[in-house]
Amino acid sequence: MRVTTQMLNETARKAGLPINNSTLLDYINNDSSADSMLNSINGSTSAATQMLKAKVSKTGYENTDKSSEDLQNAIDKLAGEKSTVFKDARESKDTSKVTAAAQELIDKYNSLVEVMSKTSSSLDEFYKKALKGLPKSIKESLEKVGITYNSDGTLEVDSDKLKKADVDSLEKIFGSDSEFMKKLSFVTDRIESNAEANLQSVSSTYSSTADIMSSFNSSKYDFLG
Repeated sequence: MRVTTQMLNETARKAGLPINNSTLLDYINNDSSADSMLNSINGSTSAATQMLKAKVSKTGYENTDKSSEDLQNAIDKLAGEKSTVFKDARESKDTSKVTAAAQELIDKYNSLVEVMSKTSSSLDEFYKKALKGLPKSIKESLEKVGITYNSDGTLEVDSDKLKKADVDSLEKIFGSDSEFMKKLSFVTDRIESNAEANLQSVSSTYSSTADIMSSFNSSKYDFLG
């Protein structure tokens, strides 16, 4: 998929992030990591080093793909079209299933934040910023039901306070009409799609580099007799 500046700004708009006039090239040039796009283009590395980097990247994107899928499933349990947890809670006067689903959502969110802290491409940084910005934008509402936004972007739960929260307050944050949940679902979907696209690309690079290494080793042994 060809990613454009317009696509990045649209993602930012839907996630509720400020939209600036930065171009895609700005995102790339501001990436100071060793694995930045420009360093990848300009760098001269051995086939063995390329193979190692591709393997590390492949693992990172596999983890991101899995974590984002897990978070999306947790979102669906609370705000999906087929979700009945809030309806059931009102009928039974029991919010235990809602709070359990909310706890799962937070656990999966934290896992994705942790996984993405180990990736370093420009788009990963963009999506990571979008992901962390979502709970920060409603941190006062989260605190009222026992959820604290930490400085590293993770969330911490006071289980006792969460269990005491009323169903209306919980649904306002985690229900299908919640803007927070809609944006979280959108950003998570973009992270998963980006991970899948990069995984396909990295897997191809890894396979190609492995073929080169195999050919090199075969030639070396033939030469040495």
